[in-house]
Amino acid sequence: MLSSLVLGGAFALTLAAGYALAKIKTNCGKVQPYAGRYKFCPGCSAELVEKDVEGKLRKTCESCGFVHWNNPLPVAVILIPHRDGGFVFVKRKKNPRAGYFALPGGFVDPFESALQGAIREAKEETGLEIEIDRLLFTSSPTGVNEVLMFFLAKTVYEQPVAGDDAELCVVSSLNSLPGEVAFETHRQAIIDYMLGIPRA
Repeated sequence: MLSSLVLGGAFALTLAAGYALAKIKTNCGKVQPYAGRYKFCPGCSAELVEKDVEGKLRKTCESCGFVHWNNPLPVAVILIPHRDGGFVFVKRKKNPRAGYFALPGGFVDPFESALQGAIREAKEETGLEIEIDRLLFTSSPTGVNEVLMFFLAKTVYEQPVAGDDAELCVVSSLNSLPGEVAFETHRQAIIDYMLGIPRA
């Protein structure tokens, strides 16, 4: 078992390297996991080698025993209903999908619960102090090494103000959104919620 220090360092490095590398594509259009780009051990800096660990090839360190398990990254996404109707959307300032609209959300920080991450991300991106009503569902998009956790917030009355990596905040329905939705999972989450379709 890794020490909490090494694990925390590895996870922080993962967040810093993050999403952009996860989106690197091959000629056939499939997303390649950024984990394959790990070359050196985050614990001792020795070069990593691929070895069979528990039946799978994994990046390992022969010097200190570090194993890069390449666990999926946790992402909190929040549906925030507004009293004016619709939901709170943010226009993304950075890639991936800069200039497109998405639900507020982001990576859960090290040693932070998914619930805490959802509340923090909402505050950072929209300026809103939210209360979480419930977890709606989780999703693992094909080709992306992430687990998305969709939370429903209680209805808010204040107007959102863009912050962090959000260029703009709007309150809108899907039909009147002044732009394209960045991620199909976000669009489908809203549709399923509005239709009352349960998700696993």
